[in-house]
Amino acid sequence: HTSDWGAKNFSPERQFQLTVLVIAAHVTLLGKSLVLQRRESQGRLHKADKVA
Repeated sequence: HTSDWGAKNFSPERQFQLTVLVIAAHVTLLGKSLVLQRRESQGRLHKADKVA
């Protein structure tokens, strides 16, 4: 029964779902970091404008 469970656990459909979940997590993390970087650079630009 253990081999049966293992086969079910690592079926192609399951692997696909896990891969999609991992990719989605990476995409959200990348998107958040990109947004934060943009906010930081915009803030620096505004500060430079005020100084000038």
